[in-house]
Amino acid sequence: MAAKWLNMLPKPVRVVPDMEVRAIYSASFRIMGRSLDPDEISKTLKLKPTQAHRRGDKNIGKSGRRYSDFREGLWLLESGIDEKMPAPKHIKKLVSILLPKRQKLHTIAGQRGVRMDISLGIFGRNYNWGFFLEKQLLANIAKLPIDIDFDIYDTGK
Repeated sequence: MAAKWLNMLPKPVRVVPDMEVRAIYSASFRIMGRSLDPDEISKTLKLKPTQAHRRGDKNIGKSGRRYSDFREGLWLLESGIDEKMPAPKHIKKLVSILLPKRQKLHTIAGQRGVRMDISLGIFGRNYNWGFFLEKQLLANIAKLPIDIDFDIYDTGK
């Protein structure tokens, strides 16, 4: 008799097991600018980028298709962790690399036309999901001269 009230509850449209991946994430730290020299950024930060190019470099897609030349320089460092790991872990990994270099980042940020951000690509399924950022992570982000860019996609899968 005690379980009778359970039968009266509305039935969910879909039950999602706790361990099912609801979204995948891709995070990278980017430095961008029209006159950006990626080699100088690498020397200054003593880091090797995952991807880099200068303004005017040829833009060849993964399929081999040629696009318009790059309009600005880019220095990009990916988080390098599994895409199934939660979003905060991706951001935390990048912040842990950047925080010891914050003085150099502030110097770079002072250059004319330079922008910096952490770009987080979020590829979710078509039901409710989310994440939160802990206050310590937010405090560490605030020490850096960067923005956070969230690109959210509903994959419908």
